[in-house]
Amino acid sequence: MSKLSNIPRPAGRGTARERLEQPGPQTYLVAGGGGGMRSTIILRILAQELSARGLPFTPIDGVQGQGGAQAIRHPTLQVQDIEANVGRLHERTPLLVIAHCVGTVAALEVVERLSDTRPAALVSIAPPLPSPRHTIETPQSMKKRSDGGTRMRVVDLPDGALDYSNMTESAAKIDPQYFVDMYAADDLEARLRRMVEGRNATVFAPALDWNVASPARVRAWHKEWDAALPAGDAADLRSRAVVVADSTHGLYVSPRSGLTVTAEEDIAFQRANANAVIDAGLLLLNRPATLVL
Repeated sequence: MSKLSNIPRPAGRGTARERLEQPGPQTYLVAGGGGGMRSTIILRILAQELSARGLPFTPIDGVQGQGGAQAIRHPTLQVQDIEANVGRLHERTPLLVIAHCVGTVAALEVVERLSDTRPAALVSIAPPLPSPRHTIETPQSMKKRSDGGTRMRVVDLPDGALDYSNMTESAAKIDPQYFVDMYAADDLEARLRRMVEGRNATVFAPALDWNVASPARVRAWHKEWDAALPAGDAADLRSRAVVVADSTHGLYVSPRSGLTVTAEEDIAFQRANANAVIDAGLLLLNRPATLVL
């Protein structure tokens, strides 16, 4: 099993008293296209762990409807959902936005827009690097689409399930805006890296992701930081750009890892990764990782 990096706490915003007196963070779990709480196990586990810590969260799914009436939700809709919810929060409530894969498109835009007015942090799991365009044009992503690219295969899990043994499948209609939003985000890598370097974001790139460019690009960041910066500064940045050994797209043990694990061990692996994701987000917001709010 892999050991995730220990992520150091950045310099604080305000005094300790001010940080303790501000409201606890509101978390958004932003799914990629076709994903969500009905289908993405890592998001289900994140929801469980956030609940165990007493941290409120709002799912922002990548699909809506059921059965033959399902439709893929594009980033423009996801941004609207998050901003509508934020409008109902206390003006000082910090925001923690956790995104999976191309859910990062909407999450990045939201954090960029709102970080000037309130504490806001992004954690991206399996970021779509070098771009969402590249990610959705990989063979693995294209296999999920049918009918000339107008429908996407989506899965539905039974309530409470943390494995795919009893999943059902259907095809959801893809709004053309989905592709418009993906192609408009060709600068995502530069923007995401800028946020990592500015201590507003952390990425968790699975080492054995089917989008092999994602961990490769994060490792390239590491090399560039190592070459350009003092060792301590480079290490600080690497701690916010984590390549998760042995894992694949949903932060579970990859079959290509060579590890033999039971179903229970695989769930424990995902749960440890989910807690590392939450801890990283809280540290970006300058809150102790062990604080239960």
